[in-house]
Amino acid sequence: MTREPDLFDAPSADPEDAITLAAYAERKGVTLLLEELKVTTTNVLITSKDLAKMIAEIDSPAVVGMVDMDQMTYAGETIDDYFANLGDKLQHIHFNDRGHTVPGDADFPMKEYYDQIKAHGYEGTCSFEICDRRYYIDPDKAIDDTVAWMRAN
Repeated sequence: MTREPDLFDAPSADPEDAITLAAYAERKGVTLLLEELKVTTTNVLITSKDLAKMIAEIDSPAVVGMVDMDQMTYAGETIDDYFANLGDKLQHIHFNDRGHTVPGDADFPMKEYYDQIKAHGYEGTCSFEICDRRYYIDPDKAIDDTVAWMRAN
């Protein structure tokens, strides 16, 4: 992807709004996570470079970035890209397989992703954004399968 967007080129995006929100978050002791989305969803934050640029433009300790395995892979990026572009501003990970499924239920190289995250010494937070419809009937199984995958890897 070679796109170099103006990060505030969306019709409703105004850098002052983000800066105002960040200042409020600072006063309240809250951390705001910026997450990339697919190009089919937005034209603002699509890659780790987009996140890094916006975080730098906002320039607040209350604003950090995160990575979602599904969004990352769709954009053609890697775990290494996120660590290189965000550094210590990478503060959260959505660890899910393709389509926001349980690790191992789809075709992403989840063990490779997991090993790369560990190799970077990541100690931030992680969640499993498991929201594929196949899990609606038995969400407990999705949790059990996620735990089993983590224990096995």
